[in-house]
Amino acid sequence: MENPVSKILALHFALLLFGVLVVPAFASGPGVLQIEEAEWDIGTVKEEDGILEHTIFFKNAGNDPLVIENVVSDCNCAAASYTKSAVEPGGRGEIRLTFDPSKRYGPFRRKIRVSALAGGNRHIATIPVFGEVLPREKAPSESHIFRTGSGLNLSSISALFGTVAQGEESSASIGIYNSTDRTLPVYFACDPRYDFISVDAPYVLEPGTADRVVIRCSVPEGGYYGPFAFRVVPFAGGVKQEPVINAVGTVTENFSGADTVNRPVAVLETKYLDFGVVDIRRTYSASVELKNEGSRRLIVRRITGNDIIRARLPDGTVIRPGSSAFVTVTLDARSIDRLPAGDIIAVVTNDPLNPVQYIRVAARRE
Repeated sequence: MENPVSKILALHFALLLFGVLVVPAFASGPGVLQIEEAEWDIGTVKEEDGILEHTIFFKNAGNDPLVIENVVSDCNCAAASYTKSAVEPGGRGEIRLTFDPSKRYGPFRRKIRVSALAGGNRHIATIPVFGEVLPREKAPSESHIFRTGSGLNLSSISALFGTVAQGEESSASIGIYNSTDRTLPVYFACDPRYDFISVDAPYVLEPGTADRVVIRCSVPEGGYYGPFAFRVVPFAGGVKQEPVINAVGTVTENFSGADTVNRPVAVLETKYLDFGVVDIRRTYSASVELKNEGSRRLIVRRITGNDIIRARLPDGTVIRPGSSAFVTVTLDARSIDRLPAGDIIAVVTNDPLNPVQYIRVAARRE
């Protein structure tokens, strides 16, 4: 039987591969790319309002021409276009943002990441986008398609948090509906290992009524690091229900105001480790070099693994500039029948431009 958490993390890894901007090593500090409006507060909007537009201006506060290289968001609900020509020193350009509220319910908070080149350096800025979407009127049977055995229906069984910085809160909301003709007491249970997760929910649903459960993720500074995958289990009438809600995300330290020039640079020797054909009676080990090619010390925050693939490099390991450490990966081939086509190891560090990197692990039975 496949490990469901591994499958969720593998999906999250694929989303990260295709949804996150890959940033080269050269970057500049704050001050050159100046965003004139620090955030876009959309406020409360309706799903049927259609695509919203907003223009934010930026200034080149440096001494060299500045070119916007890319503008990306951490979800497919927001998009951007921008000034393509070079902006001279002291000049201004614009970033035109759009937000599509369709199929986006409840409060949300996302980030737009702006990457620019000037004087041979890369400059990074982020623009928070947040607000609340009121869903359009739908029949409960239309919007709550996941049915449990006790008459509790759910609008979704997935809560994707994306990347969550320590000290900040991210939330996801899921619709719930009582399809019965009786009052239904409802509550939700989280994995106690993740004490940074909480759930707001009504305790009682009257017959034929709908509401929303809000799942919150808030990690204190210096708390949990790395990917998480957990189940939020619904209970109705005191009885555990299926299906459960799968929630995934990745926690990094808060890099607000971080120096992106004089920084640690985490570089993995490889991001794919193939043990090849293995004997299920044996245990296999390999090492992956983790280099610090930056100018500040690199701190290992966390290395993840599971009961089949173990990865070890002690939390808090410090790698000086120009030095290396090794991640030891151990495969228990006795459980190879439960290994998915590819499993992953997350390497979490204090590199502000690339805080989470992944090693994909593969193996095959004889």
